[in-house]
Amino acid sequence: MSTGVSTPVSARVLAAVQTILSLAYPLLIVWALAYFPPRRVAGVVLGLLALRGVLHVLRRRMARGTQGVRGARVPWSLALPVASVALVSAATAIANDPLGLLLAPVFVNAALLAAFAFSLRREPIVETLARLQVERLAPAEVRYCRRVTLVWCGFFVLNGGVGFVLAWTRSLEAWAFYTGFLSYVLMGLLFAGEYVYRHARFRRYEGGPADRLLSRVFPPRQTPERVGLDARGGDRARTVLLEVPTGLACWRGHFPGQPMLPGVVQVDWVLRELERWRGAPPQVLALEGLKFKQPVLPGEALVLRLEGEPASGSEAGGSPGESIDFRFVRGEEEVSRGRVRLGLGDAVAGRRSAVGEREGLAVGGQDGTPPWPAPAELLVHADPMVWLRGVEAHDERETRCLASVDDLGAFRDPEGGVGAHAALEWMAQAVAVHAGLERRARGEGPTLGLLLGSKHVRFARPAYTRGEQFRVVALRGWGGEQGASSFDCRVESLDGRVRVAEARLSCFVPGDEAPVPGLAAAHGGSGDGAVRGEVGQDGEDGEASLARSMRRGERRTPIPSGGAR
Repeated sequence: MSTGVSTPVSARVLAAVQTILSLAYPLLIVWALAYFPPRRVAGVVLGLLALRGVLHVLRRRMARGTQGVRGARVPWSLALPVASVALVSAATAIANDPLGLLLAPVFVNAALLAAFAFSLRREPIVETLARLQVERLAPAEVRYCRRVTLVWCGFFVLNGGVGFVLAWTRSLEAWAFYTGFLSYVLMGLLFAGEYVYRHARFRRYEGGPADRLLSRVFPPRQTPERVGLDARGGDRARTVLLEVPTGLACWRGHFPGQPMLPGVVQVDWVLRELERWRGAPPQVLALEGLKFKQPVLPGEALVLRLEGEPASGSEAGGSPGESIDFRFVRGEEEVSRGRVRLGLGDAVAGRRSAVGEREGLAVGGQDGTPPWPAPAELLVHADPMVWLRGVEAHDERETRCLASVDDLGAFRDPEGGVGAHAALEWMAQAVAVHAGLERRARGEGPTLGLLLGSKHVRFARPAYTRGEQFRVVALRGWGGEQGASSFDCRVESLDGRVRVAEARLSCFVPGDEAPVPGLAAAHGGSGDGAVRGEVGQDGEDGEASLARSMRRGERRTPIPSGGAR
């Protein structure tokens, strides 16, 4: 009597035996030919192949119930090598000549070569195998899979050629050493070399056995794949073709399981391209007219368009008043846009903060108030995208958080500092923490929020240095707990005397009355299309635009942030 456990155990044992026999084929053939005539050895090989086929059919029948032999079909790329061995074994049994048995590895290589080569007409085999392991491939990865398929074609030609020469000369010891040992070593080296090179090239880590080690040697990327440049606009315009890498450092922590490109990373890419264009690190005074319209997913192709006219007498990094407009475009649709105002001015420094002057703001640890939960418990985030250190105070209108430059990990520059645009992410996450605390008070878990944009994001200085700590404040403006709303945000010194950044952020929190159906669809889920929320030149226009699009039933999706980008 069979049990539900014995069948899979037996299948694993049979699979292990088949693998061992296949790998040991050259050594077993040489040993058998020393004691038995070729015809008898070939008969044993044919019998084992027939047994393998019968067992395969029986397993498929048991797995698929009444589908019978129809369920036993296998891909021709896998059946062809087995058929090749059967063919040469039959020829050996007829002619009683061992050459056919010695040519079996050659025919296996020829069959694999045919399978890999013919797959290049459609989807290469390597790409097919890659798509079984990951959800999405970037265009660069698709091209890489084609090149790797070609490399394996070359290996099969060389490997089969050496095997053919050794078989034709009937040098049994050399044939057994190469086909039974050295060829496997060469194949393993090719596998290992490609594995290491692939991780060095794409920095994509999916939890593999060596990913932890390789991620230390080849850290995840911070920058896009730059695949094209149109610089005919000179100092006034340029267009850059980009591919969003699947190995970005932010994917693991920014909405795990549903990664989307943070808005702060988009701004960072703009500033990096400005540095290439202008020849010096840009001195960012403000970001204006920010609009995040569409989610950007791993592996997508984008076009970055920059337009601006250098001011007369511009200094390194830009002169006061110089502005650069940017747009990210995917296909025919605009993903995001904004303006970078460059200069050496000081837009917000020296302003006193009113934080702490309002009554009723509960400060954790004071007057018996328990400490607030860690930001990681309130955000739909994980490391390395949790950029806030803790919650200092909270009530229904305002939340104060703590942030440190040292917590930004791989996003810091070689000197340990970060650009001023990191404050955009701090403020967005403070908004998300505020929403998370409100949901927690109702017994609900955190949910993603969406940053629609901001009319002005002002900075007091272009960068923050290693070890600096700040207070991040999010004060609710208009709007409720669900749907569109705005927050007045600022980043200031811990004593509240100096403000280093400020912005009014327009946000959207999905809820039962205002769902966002496009997010699941963007990742191939069951959503009914992307919902793109556009923000106008101020928060109120953004809310009205979003409400109008919902009433019309338009499919629009704002970029998530915070929590939300």
